[in-house]
Amino acid sequence: MNIKILSRTKAVKLSYKDLEGTKVIISISDPESERAHFNRENNSIKEVLYLSFYDVGEETKDAFGTGGRMTADDAKKTARFVIKWKDMADAIWINCEAGVSRSAGIALSIMEYLNMDLSPVLKSTVYCPNMLCYELTKKALSEALDG
Repeated sequence: MNIKILSRTKAVKLSYKDLEGTKVIISISDPESERAHFNRENNSIKEVLYLSFYDVGEETKDAFGTGGRMTADDAKKTARFVIKWKDMADAIWINCEAGVSRSAGIALSIMEYLNMDLSPVLKSTVYCPNMLCYELTKKALSEALDG
């Protein structure tokens, strides 16, 4: 399994170039932003999970309310998606607006779930994983495994 952490722009561009293998996409956007538009003719993209929340953590709960940040429901959707595709897809692309925080947090939890090497994310100077995204997704994947 290959996990790619991408910005929205890079993910869309890559959907026109990378036509090989089997891939699924977790695409995160800000609530007021339009969803990413991937190449519909790319038959290697089997499914896209669209999520919408801001790049905020638990500490911003009072400022944004629960509607602005990742929720347990978002994490459960992500867990179901990953479990559905983990044995069928060659790659999971995870994108957010910048490809730095939300996507890195979710990728880190998926990589941990799949027993992958976490150092490409943890030792990178590019990524700054959103810990709320990481914790919620990790918990949802763990609960899905137990249930």
